[in-house]
Amino acid sequence: MHRTVTVILVSVVGVFLTGSAGRCAEYYCDPVGGDTAGGDGSQEHPWGTLQSVLETRNGSPVTAGDRLICLDGDHGTIGGAALAGRMNTDWTTCEAQNKLKARLHGIKHWNSGGDGTAYWKFKGFKVWSDAAASAVYFRDQAGQASHHIWIEDCDVRTVVDTSHYTQDDWDALAKAGANAVYIILKGPGYFTIKNCFVSNSAYGIQVVSNHMTIQGCEFTNWVVDGLGGVGPENVLIEDSVWHARRYAPLYHSDAIDVTGTGGPYRNWTIRRCAWYDIMHAWRVNNGASWCENWLVENVLIETPGGIGVSMQDAVDCTFKNITMIKEFASAVTPGFSFPDNPDNDVHPGGNTIINSLAHGFGGAATTHCLDADTVDLATVFVDWQGRNFRPRDGSPLINAGTPTGAPADDLDGNLRDGQPDIGCYEHGASAPRVTGWRSRGDHGTAGSVWVTLPEDGVEPRAGGIRALRISVNCAVDPATVTASAVGVNARAGGDLSSRVQSATWEPGDGAILVAFHPALAEADRYTVTLAETVTAAAGGALSDRSATFGVLAGDVDGSGAVTAADVLAVREAAGKAVDVATAMKDVNCSGDVTGDDLQAVQKCVGTALPQE
Repeated sequence: MHRTVTVILVSVVGVFLTGSAGRCAEYYCDPVGGDTAGGDGSQEHPWGTLQSVLETRNGSPVTAGDRLICLDGDHGTIGGAALAGRMNTDWTTCEAQNKLKARLHGIKHWNSGGDGTAYWKFKGFKVWSDAAASAVYFRDQAGQASHHIWIEDCDVRTVVDTSHYTQDDWDALAKAGANAVYIILKGPGYFTIKNCFVSNSAYGIQVVSNHMTIQGCEFTNWVVDGLGGVGPENVLIEDSVWHARRYAPLYHSDAIDVTGTGGPYRNWTIRRCAWYDIMHAWRVNNGASWCENWLVENVLIETPGGIGVSMQDAVDCTFKNITMIKEFASAVTPGFSFPDNPDNDVHPGGNTIINSLAHGFGGAATTHCLDADTVDLATVFVDWQGRNFRPRDGSPLINAGTPTGAPADDLDGNLRDGQPDIGCYEHGASAPRVTGWRSRGDHGTAGSVWVTLPEDGVEPRAGGIRALRISVNCAVDPATVTASAVGVNARAGGDLSSRVQSATWEPGDGAILVAFHPALAEADRYTVTLAETVTAAAGGALSDRSATFGVLAGDVDGSGAVTAADVLAVREAAGKAVDVATAMKDVNCSGDVTGDDLQAVQKCVGTALPQE
């Protein structure tokens, strides 16, 4: 495996809050020492299993916006008796207190004509089904449509252990068995699976749902299709990897197979994903339907089998930095094809492929692409036979792409340079790292001004460090950015991590925003560190994730002491408007550099930070 998806499992801290104005309560379920009939759901008197609570309801007040914390142990099966008719209007969250220490035998609701269910989150469970049955199963057949189902940080398996399987077992059990995740949501849909490990099944995942999201997942040991059903509209698939069972010779093992009813398939985004050991790449050939407005970028498809990407009546679809290549021992040449379907009036067109490597491009408009049939692939990749598909030194892929329209990062989440490579990997790309730290000052009518703090730099403004904006050279997994993932240690004051009020990822600014309360205002040196659990969206910890700053009122030159040089610097800036260049000299944060700032610095002359 040359690309792994790291599932980050963080402990539960704090109380779950929702965006609604309604009540939000927290309850506890303990399958070992709890009592559903006699408990009150408190931490001191927990209920029993999650199944018993949701099925009997026990006159319980659990409602939209609440959080059920599940202690270690077996919590049974969450089925129709637990979920039917519970059409929440806000998320009800069922969450393992210790990730993967609480087990469910399944999370299932089959609506064959009755009541649907809505707004359920299940987080941190080991969802291991019995007897090769589906582990996560939601199906609308008739009646009220279910919607808003969310599965996160779970280990999902239809068969717990397949190490003893023979070929006959795989043929008879997995193929005839169930899908690990099987979802059919009619109506608005909204199914999300995030940071999950899914294994040992017929399909990796089979989903029919509008507004479907797959993020940060790994699907392994499946024998039919990696992703079946699907869509039809508003689909996001990112930062995920599929490994078929190598090989499953009786089955086609498509990466994506959409050949049932439904469609058209509109508004799909697929980025930073990889498919290995698949017999065919993508087949989207569905009745009279068609594909429209897809964005696919930084995708790796490796196949020992048949066709490449086949998308029926594809219209206005864009592919960027795709690597689609055959397995080294195979004679197949998987490429792109966009067949015209005679069963509708839509015709393929408007499709573009840039910066990509494949065995043919199906007549689409191409820019800076390379036909894999024209090169010796052993000279292209670091180790073709070893399945390391990064460009080797001297590869014809290097710097052969166009920057126009190219994604900013590659499959690993590393940044591309100004002259990007062809394919999903960038040769010599920068590893995920912190690139800068900025401190905020609130300057009255001049507003907030963020100023860069270098390593061992000093914040001289009144109020100290209220917030830091930590710039990163790649997209960061927002789920890993939490207040508990930021540590603060003061030279004189010791551990002040409790002052971290919040931490959030700001994708528009490419930075992690950390707020402090109370501020880091005492005259001291502070070391701020991001935990290793803060990772790039494509996986991997950030480097350069720790920095030390001083806070000393009036030390505008950052020397570590307030001297006559600071007085002179403020005097020279007097009367100037406050901006990034002058903000550090507005030490009282009034919005202007005035005589008041000069007097404030003069009063601090002689003060200094603690020695190293």
